[in-house]
Amino acid sequence: MPALADHQSHINVKTIVAVLALSASSLSVAALNEEQRWLELPASIYVNLSDDPLLDRDADGLKDDYENRLADAWRPYFVFDQNENSRQHCSTVSKIVETTVSAPCGVVDTFIPGDFCEKLVEKTVVETVCKNNVDDDSLRAFEPVVIYQVRPIAEEGWPRRLKIQWAFLYRLDGGYRESNVCTNYHYGDTQSGQYELLSYDGIRWSIDKLDLWAHKGKVAATSGAIEWTSPRSTYWGKMPDRPSPKIYASAGKHHQYISAQACEDEPGACDDDCGGGAERLANLVSQGGFNNVGEFQMHPSYQGSNQPFLTNLKPVGFPGELVWDATGSCHCPLATTAAECFTGGLGSSWTASAPPQSCDTPTPVYKLFDLQSAPRPPMELGPLFTILLF
Repeated sequence: MPALADHQSHINVKTIVAVLALSASSLSVAALNEEQRWLELPASIYVNLSDDPLLDRDADGLKDDYENRLADAWRPYFVFDQNENSRQHCSTVSKIVETTVSAPCGVVDTFIPGDFCEKLVEKTVVETVCKNNVDDDSLRAFEPVVIYQVRPIAEEGWPRRLKIQWAFLYRLDGGYRESNVCTNYHYGDTQSGQYELLSYDGIRWSIDKLDLWAHKGKVAATSGAIEWTSPRSTYWGKMPDRPSPKIYASAGKHHQYISAQACEDEPGACDDDCGGGAERLANLVSQGGFNNVGEFQMHPSYQGSNQPFLTNLKPVGFPGELVWDATGSCHCPLATTAAECFTGGLGSSWTASAPPQSCDTPTPVYKLFDLQSAPRPPMELGPLFTILLF
Protein backbone atom coordinates (compact mmCIF):
# COMPACT_ATOMS: atom_id res chain seq x y z
CA MET A 1 0.00 0.00 0.00
CA PRO A 2 1.46 3.41 -0.94
CA ALA A 3 2.39 5.49 2.07
CA LEU A 4 1.33 9.10 2.54
CA ALA A 5 4.79 10.17 1.41
CA ASP A 6 4.03 8.61 -1.97
CA HIS A 7 1.32 11.24 -2.45
CA GLN A 8 3.51 14.02 -1.11
CA SER A 9 6.16 13.24 -3.69
CA HIS A 10 3.74 14.41 -6.37
CA ILE A 11 3.00 17.81 -4.88
CA ASN A 12 5.21 19.78 -7.26
CA VAL A 13 4.13 18.30 -10.56
CA LYS A 14 1.86 20.99 -11.97
CA THR A 15 3.42 20.70 -15.38
CA ILE A 16 2.79 16.96 -15.62
CA VAL A 17 -0.83 17.32 -14.53
CA ALA A 18 -1.39 20.20 -16.97
CA VAL A 19 -0.17 18.03 -19.83
CA LEU A 20 -2.48 15.22 -18.77
CA ALA A 21 -5.40 17.65 -18.59
CA LEU A 22 -4.74 18.91 -22.11
CA SER A 23 -4.54 15.37 -23.44
CA ALA A 24 -8.08 14.51 -22.36
CA SER A 25 -10.18 13.96 -25.44
CA SER A 26 -13.45 15.87 -25.79
CA LEU A 27 -14.82 13.09 -27.98
CA SER A 28 -17.94 11.67 -26.35
CA VAL A 29 -18.59 8.01 -25.58
CA ALA A 30 -22.13 6.71 -25.64
CA ALA A 31 -22.17 5.45 -22.04
CA LEU A 32 -19.91 3.95 -19.42
CA ASN A 33 -19.12 0.30 -19.85
CA GLU A 34 -18.82 -1.96 -16.83
CA GLU A 35 -15.04 -1.66 -16.62
CA GLN A 36 -15.13 2.15 -16.77
CA ARG A 37 -17.65 2.32 -13.92
CA TRP A 38 -15.26 0.64 -11.47
CA LEU A 39 -11.90 1.57 -10.01
CA GLU A 40 -9.77 -0.59 -7.73
CA LEU A 41 -7.66 1.01 -5.00
CA PRO A 42 -4.43 -0.58 -3.71
CA ALA A 43 -6.21 -1.38 -0.41
CA SER A 44 -9.36 -0.43 1.50
CA ILE A 45 -10.06 3.30 1.77
CA TYR A 46 -11.20 2.84 5.37
CA VAL A 47 -8.63 3.33 8.12
CA ASN A 48 -8.31 0.60 10.74
CA LEU A 49 -6.76 0.43 14.18
CA SER A 50 -3.45 -0.76 12.71
CA ASP A 51 -3.06 2.22 10.37
CA ASP A 52 -0.94 5.31 10.93
CA PRO A 53 -3.32 8.13 12.01
CA LEU A 54 -1.57 10.44 9.53
CA LEU A 55 -3.27 8.55 6.71
CA ASP A 56 -6.55 10.25 7.75
CA ARG A 57 -5.73 13.78 8.80
CA ASP A 58 -9.28 15.13 8.49
CA ALA A 59 -10.56 12.34 10.79
CA ASP A 60 -13.45 11.20 8.60
CA GLY A 61 -12.44 7.52 8.59
CA LEU A 62 -11.07 7.62 5.04
CA LYS A 63 -7.45 7.59 3.85
CA ASP A 64 -6.76 11.01 2.38
CA ASP A 65 -4.63 9.75 -0.51
CA TYR A 66 -7.38 7.37 -1.60
CA GLU A 67 -9.95 10.16 -1.38
CA ASN A 68 -7.86 12.04 -3.94
CA ARG A 69 -7.54 9.02 -6.21
CA LEU A 70 -11.30 8.55 -6.37
CA ALA A 71 -11.92 12.26 -6.97
CA ASP A 72 -9.37 12.21 -9.78
CA ALA A 73 -10.80 9.12 -11.46
CA TRP A 74 -13.97 10.64 -12.96
CA ARG A 75 -13.34 14.37 -12.45
CA PRO A 76 -15.69 16.66 -14.44
CA TYR A 77 -15.10 18.06 -17.93
CA PHE A 78 -16.48 21.53 -18.75
CA VAL A 79 -17.75 22.77 -22.13
CA PHE A 80 -18.27 26.55 -22.34
CA ASP A 81 -20.12 28.75 -24.81
CA GLN A 82 -18.37 30.48 -27.69
CA ASN A 83 -19.57 33.87 -26.39
CA GLU A 84 -18.59 33.28 -22.76
CA ASN A 85 -16.50 36.46 -22.58
CA SER A 86 -18.47 38.66 -24.98
CA ARG A 87 -18.62 42.32 -23.98
CA GLN A 88 -21.38 43.20 -26.42
CA HIS A 89 -24.14 41.19 -28.02
CA CYS A 90 -25.98 42.43 -31.09
CA SER A 91 -29.02 40.93 -32.77
CA THR A 92 -31.53 41.92 -35.45
CA VAL A 93 -35.05 42.74 -34.38
CA SER A 94 -38.00 43.04 -36.77
CA LYS A 95 -40.95 45.20 -35.81
CA ILE A 96 -43.97 46.78 -37.47
CA VAL A 97 -44.20 50.56 -37.28
CA GLU A 98 -46.83 53.03 -38.42
CA THR A 99 -45.78 55.92 -40.57
CA THR A 100 -47.35 58.59 -42.80
CA VAL A 101 -46.72 58.84 -46.51
CA SER A 102 -47.78 61.39 -49.09
CA ALA A 103 -49.73 60.09 -52.08
CA PRO A 104 -52.11 61.50 -54.70
CA CYS A 105 -55.59 61.88 -53.32
CA GLY A 106 -58.14 59.43 -54.74
CA VAL A 107 -61.42 60.37 -56.34
CA VAL A 108 -63.25 59.63 -53.13
CA ASP A 109 -61.14 62.11 -51.28
CA THR A 110 -62.64 65.48 -50.55
CA PHE A 111 -59.45 67.18 -51.67
CA ILE A 112 -59.07 68.87 -55.03
CA PRO A 113 -57.72 66.36 -57.63
CA GLY A 114 -53.99 66.70 -58.04
CA ASP A 115 -53.39 67.54 -54.43
CA PHE A 116 -51.39 65.13 -52.24
CA CYS A 117 -52.81 63.57 -49.12
CA GLU A 118 -51.07 62.10 -46.05
CA LYS A 119 -51.99 58.51 -45.32
CA LEU A 120 -51.16 56.25 -42.35
CA VAL A 121 -49.50 52.95 -43.38
CA GLU A 122 -47.70 50.06 -41.65
CA LYS A 123 -44.29 48.76 -42.62
CA THR A 124 -41.73 46.28 -41.28
CA VAL A 125 -38.47 47.72 -39.98
CA VAL A 126 -35.39 45.60 -39.23
CA GLU A 127 -33.08 47.07 -36.60
CA THR A 128 -29.80 45.97 -35.02
CA VAL A 129 -30.00 46.09 -31.24
CA CYS A 130 -26.85 45.92 -29.13
CA LYS A 131 -26.39 45.74 -25.38
CA ASN A 132 -23.18 46.12 -23.42
CA ASN A 133 -22.35 43.53 -20.80
CA VAL A 134 -19.97 43.93 -17.88
CA ASP A 135 -16.52 44.75 -19.29
CA ASP A 136 -14.61 41.83 -17.77
CA ASP A 137 -13.97 38.16 -18.45
CA SER A 138 -16.46 35.78 -16.85
CA LEU A 139 -14.04 32.92 -17.56
CA ARG A 140 -10.33 33.24 -16.83
CA ALA A 141 -7.70 30.90 -18.26
CA PHE A 142 -7.55 28.72 -15.11
CA GLU A 143 -11.26 28.64 -14.28
CA PRO A 144 -13.28 27.06 -12.95
CA VAL A 145 -11.20 26.43 -9.85
CA VAL A 146 -12.43 23.02 -8.71
CA ILE A 147 -12.27 22.07 -5.01
CA TYR A 148 -13.89 19.09 -3.31
CA GLN A 149 -14.74 17.15 -0.18
CA VAL A 150 -14.87 13.32 0.08
CA ARG A 151 -16.76 11.77 3.01
CA PRO A 152 -18.68 8.63 3.99
CA ILE A 153 -22.45 8.35 3.75
CA ALA A 154 -23.95 6.93 6.96
CA GLU A 155 -24.28 3.17 6.47
CA GLU A 156 -23.53 0.26 8.80
CA GLY A 157 -23.20 -2.74 6.49
CA TRP A 158 -22.21 -3.37 2.92
CA PRO A 159 -22.41 -2.03 0.30
CA ARG A 160 -21.14 1.33 1.54
CA ARG A 161 -21.23 4.69 -0.18
CA LEU A 162 -19.04 7.76 -0.39
CA LYS A 163 -19.98 11.26 -1.46
CA ILE A 164 -17.73 13.58 -3.45
CA GLN A 165 -19.00 17.14 -3.06
CA TRP A 166 -17.70 19.51 -5.74
CA ALA A 167 -17.44 23.31 -5.74
CA PHE A 168 -16.71 25.21 -8.97
CA LEU A 169 -15.45 28.76 -8.42
CA TYR A 170 -15.38 31.73 -10.83
CA ARG A 171 -14.43 35.36 -10.27
CA LEU A 172 -17.46 36.69 -12.18
CA ASP A 173 -21.03 35.78 -13.03
CA GLY A 174 -21.14 37.86 -16.20
CA GLY A 175 -24.88 37.80 -16.80
CA TYR A 176 -26.56 36.26 -19.83
CA ARG A 177 -23.92 37.05 -22.43
CA GLU A 178 -26.21 36.39 -25.40
CA SER A 179 -29.30 38.14 -24.09
CA ASN A 180 -30.36 41.71 -24.87
CA VAL A 181 -32.65 41.73 -21.85
CA CYS A 182 -30.91 40.02 -18.92
CA THR A 183 -27.62 41.82 -18.33
CA ASN A 184 -27.51 41.28 -14.55
CA TYR A 185 -24.09 40.30 -13.21
CA HIS A 186 -22.21 39.97 -9.95
CA TYR A 187 -18.63 39.24 -8.97
CA GLY A 188 -18.07 35.94 -7.24
CA ASP A 189 -19.78 32.88 -8.67
CA THR A 190 -20.09 29.50 -6.94
CA GLN A 191 -21.51 26.40 -8.63
CA SER A 192 -21.58 22.86 -7.25
CA GLY A 193 -22.16 19.17 -7.92
CA GLN A 194 -22.01 15.76 -6.29
CA TYR A 195 -21.06 12.14 -6.99
CA GLU A 196 -22.08 9.02 -5.10
CA LEU A 197 -19.69 6.06 -5.18
CA LEU A 198 -20.47 2.52 -4.08
CA SER A 199 -18.32 -0.38 -2.84
CA TYR A 200 -18.80 -3.89 -1.45
CA ASP A 201 -15.36 -4.13 0.14
CA GLY A 202 -13.80 -0.63 0.39
CA ILE A 203 -11.29 -1.48 -2.36
CA ARG A 204 -13.29 -1.61 -5.60
CA TRP A 205 -15.43 1.49 -6.10
CA SER A 206 -18.11 2.22 -8.68
CA ILE A 207 -19.38 5.64 -9.70
CA ASP A 208 -23.10 5.18 -9.09
CA LYS A 209 -24.93 8.53 -9.30
CA LEU A 210 -24.11 12.07 -10.41
CA ASP A 211 -25.85 15.32 -9.48
CA LEU A 212 -24.23 17.97 -11.68
CA TRP A 213 -26.92 19.41 -13.94
CA ALA A 214 -29.87 21.79 -13.65
CA HIS A 215 -33.31 20.23 -13.10
CA LYS A 216 -31.95 16.67 -13.26
CA GLY A 217 -31.29 15.68 -9.65
CA LYS A 218 -29.34 12.47 -9.20
CA VAL A 219 -28.68 10.71 -12.52
CA ALA A 220 -27.52 7.09 -12.69
CA ALA A 221 -23.99 6.84 -14.06
CA THR A 222 -25.28 4.31 -16.58
CA SER A 223 -27.79 6.79 -18.06
CA GLY A 224 -27.47 7.35 -21.79
CA ALA A 225 -28.29 11.03 -21.25
CA ILE A 226 -24.80 11.68 -19.82
CA GLU A 227 -22.04 12.59 -22.26
CA TRP A 228 -18.62 11.22 -21.31
CA THR A 229 -15.19 12.03 -22.69
CA SER A 230 -12.90 9.34 -23.99
CA PRO A 231 -10.91 7.60 -21.20
CA ARG A 232 -7.91 9.65 -20.06
CA SER A 233 -5.02 9.22 -17.68
CA THR A 234 -5.75 9.43 -13.95
CA TYR A 235 -3.57 10.09 -10.91
CA TRP A 236 -0.42 10.70 -12.94
CA GLY A 237 -0.95 7.45 -14.84
CA LYS A 238 -0.84 5.33 -11.67
CA MET A 239 -4.54 4.44 -11.90
CA PRO A 240 -6.47 3.05 -14.90
CA ASP A 241 -7.73 5.45 -17.59
CA ARG A 242 -11.28 6.64 -17.00
CA PRO A 243 -13.69 8.99 -18.84
CA SER A 244 -15.11 12.23 -17.42
CA PRO A 245 -18.74 13.43 -17.44
CA LYS A 246 -19.39 16.60 -19.43
CA ILE A 247 -20.91 19.74 -17.95
CA TYR A 248 -22.24 22.30 -20.43
CA ALA A 249 -21.85 25.69 -18.72
CA SER A 250 -24.02 28.53 -20.02
CA ALA A 251 -22.48 31.74 -21.33
CA GLY A 252 -21.67 34.12 -18.50
CA LYS A 253 -23.97 32.57 -15.89
CA HIS A 254 -22.28 29.13 -15.75
CA HIS A 255 -25.58 27.33 -15.24
CA GLN A 256 -24.87 23.61 -15.64
CA TYR A 257 -26.63 21.42 -18.22
CA ILE A 258 -26.38 17.78 -19.22
CA SER A 259 -26.18 18.66 -22.93
CA ALA A 260 -25.98 21.68 -25.21
CA GLN A 261 -29.52 20.95 -26.39
CA ALA A 262 -30.89 20.92 -22.83
CA CYS A 263 -29.31 24.33 -22.35
CA GLU A 264 -30.75 25.78 -25.56
CA ASP A 265 -34.20 24.37 -24.75
CA GLU A 266 -34.33 25.93 -21.28
CA PRO A 267 -37.48 28.10 -21.11
CA GLY A 268 -37.66 31.59 -19.67
CA ALA A 269 -37.26 35.23 -20.54
CA CYS A 270 -33.49 35.05 -20.07
CA ASP A 271 -31.60 33.11 -22.70
CA ASP A 272 -29.05 30.46 -21.68
CA ASP A 273 -26.64 29.44 -24.44
CA CYS A 274 -24.09 26.62 -24.41
CA GLY A 275 -21.40 25.04 -26.53
CA GLY A 276 -18.83 25.90 -29.14
CA GLY A 277 -16.33 27.50 -26.74
CA ALA A 278 -13.48 26.48 -24.46
CA GLU A 279 -13.33 22.93 -23.12
CA ARG A 280 -11.52 22.19 -19.88
CA LEU A 281 -10.86 19.13 -17.77
CA ALA A 282 -11.18 19.91 -14.05
CA ASN A 283 -7.77 20.63 -12.53
CA LEU A 284 -7.67 19.13 -9.04
CA VAL A 285 -4.12 20.31 -8.29
CA SER A 286 -4.34 24.06 -8.88
CA GLN A 287 -1.36 24.76 -6.61
CA GLY A 288 0.55 21.49 -6.92
CA GLY A 289 -1.20 19.56 -4.13
CA PHE A 290 -4.77 18.31 -4.32
CA ASN A 291 -7.68 20.72 -3.86
CA ASN A 292 -9.22 18.51 -1.15
CA VAL A 293 -10.74 20.77 1.54
CA GLY A 294 -11.12 18.12 4.26
CA GLU A 295 -13.81 18.38 6.92
CA PHE A 296 -15.21 21.46 8.62
CA GLN A 297 -14.15 20.13 12.02
CA MET A 298 -10.68 19.00 10.90
CA HIS A 299 -8.70 20.36 7.94
CA PRO A 300 -5.03 20.82 8.88
CA SER A 301 -3.20 23.07 6.46
CA TYR A 302 0.37 24.25 6.73
CA GLN A 303 1.09 27.88 5.95
CA GLY A 304 3.01 28.19 2.71
CA SER A 305 2.04 24.84 1.21
CA ASN A 306 -1.75 25.17 1.83
CA GLN A 307 -1.63 21.39 2.31
CA PRO A 308 -2.61 18.65 3.12
CA PHE A 309 -5.96 20.38 2.78
CA LEU A 310 -6.67 23.50 0.78
CA THR A 311 -8.05 26.21 3.07
CA ASN A 312 -6.72 29.49 1.62
CA LEU A 313 -8.11 30.42 -1.80
CA LYS A 314 -5.56 33.16 -2.53
CA PRO A 315 -3.00 30.78 -4.15
CA VAL A 316 -5.68 29.49 -6.54
CA GLY A 317 -6.84 32.92 -7.75
CA PHE A 318 -9.10 34.44 -5.11
CA PRO A 319 -7.18 36.74 -2.73
CA GLY A 320 -8.73 37.25 0.67
CA GLU A 321 -11.04 34.25 0.36
CA LEU A 322 -11.03 31.20 2.64
CA VAL A 323 -12.77 27.85 2.24
CA TRP A 324 -14.20 27.47 5.74
CA ASP A 325 -14.86 31.10 6.60
CA ALA A 326 -16.74 33.82 4.72
CA THR A 327 -14.36 36.77 4.85
CA GLY A 328 -16.41 39.08 2.62
CA SER A 329 -19.87 40.61 2.57
CA CYS A 330 -22.00 41.70 -0.37
CA HIS A 331 -24.67 44.38 -0.42
CA CYS A 332 -26.97 44.32 -3.42
CA PRO A 333 -28.35 47.79 -4.32
CA LEU A 334 -31.96 46.96 -3.39
CA ALA A 335 -31.15 44.84 -0.32
CA THR A 336 -31.63 46.31 3.14
CA THR A 337 -28.52 44.68 4.60
CA ALA A 338 -25.28 43.07 3.49
CA ALA A 339 -24.84 39.31 3.56
CA GLU A 340 -21.80 37.06 3.86
CA CYS A 341 -20.69 35.91 0.43
CA PHE A 342 -17.95 34.78 -1.93
CA THR A 343 -16.66 38.01 -3.49
CA GLY A 344 -14.53 36.32 -6.15
CA GLY A 345 -11.44 37.83 -4.55
CA LEU A 346 -12.66 41.45 -4.76
CA GLY A 347 -13.24 41.88 -1.03
CA SER A 348 -14.63 45.34 -0.21
CA SER A 349 -14.48 46.25 -3.93
CA TRP A 350 -17.27 43.78 -4.71
CA THR A 351 -19.77 45.07 -7.27
CA ALA A 352 -22.90 43.85 -9.02
CA SER A 353 -25.49 45.08 -11.51
CA ALA A 354 -27.71 47.97 -10.50
CA PRO A 355 -31.50 48.32 -10.88
CA PRO A 356 -33.56 47.68 -12.90
CA GLN A 357 -31.48 44.51 -13.23
CA SER A 358 -31.53 42.13 -10.28
CA CYS A 359 -28.60 41.30 -8.03
CA ASP A 360 -27.74 37.97 -6.44
CA THR A 361 -25.49 37.41 -3.43
CA PRO A 362 -22.91 34.68 -4.21
CA THR A 363 -23.06 31.71 -1.83
CA PRO A 364 -20.09 31.53 0.59
CA VAL A 365 -17.79 28.63 -0.26
CA TYR A 366 -18.17 26.86 3.09
CA LYS A 367 -21.94 26.52 2.54
CA LEU A 368 -21.27 24.35 -0.52
CA PHE A 369 -19.91 21.57 1.72
CA ASP A 370 -21.20 19.40 4.57
CA LEU A 371 -20.63 21.02 7.94
CA GLN A 372 -21.81 18.15 10.17
CA SER A 373 -19.30 15.65 11.52
CA ALA A 374 -18.63 12.87 9.04
CA PRO A 375 -20.46 9.61 9.85
CA ARG A 376 -17.48 7.31 10.43
CA PRO A 377 -18.12 3.63 9.68
CA PRO A 378 -17.20 0.99 12.30
CA MET A 379 -13.41 0.74 12.45
CA GLU A 380 -11.85 -2.66 11.74
CA LEU A 381 -8.93 -4.03 13.77
CA GLY A 382 -6.41 -4.33 10.95
CA PRO A 383 -3.63 -6.92 10.71
CA LEU A 384 -1.52 -5.70 13.65
CA PHE A 385 -4.32 -5.79 16.22
CA THR A 386 -5.62 -9.07 14.80
CA ILE A 387 -2.21 -10.69 15.43
CA LEU A 388 -2.01 -9.27 18.98
CA LEU A 389 -5.49 -10.49 19.86
CA PHE A 390 -5.35 -13.88 18.28
